[in-house]
Amino acid sequence: MFLPWHRLYVVQFEIGLSRHMKNKTLGIPYWDWTDPTYKGIPDLVKNPTIYDPILKEYVPNPFYRTYIPSHAKVNNQTL
Repeated sequence: MFLPWHRLYVVQFEIGLSRHMKNKTLGIPYWDWTDPTYKGIPDLVKNPTIYDPILKEYVPNPFYRTYIPSHAKVNNQTL
């Protein structure tokens, strides 16, 4: 039941965001794993840097790695 629930949650979140945004086409990045043109994990999560078209330079990718301070260690590593 997670996948249908999660997709509905994301759609409702985007609708809630659009009420407060000037750009009504803004959406949450979504990886459609059923699309045959996708090969493997998206660049959005596998590259340590991403190109920022506004700054016109590569910047650290916030989706690549993060730190969860309240999470317990797993295999002696902090997530």
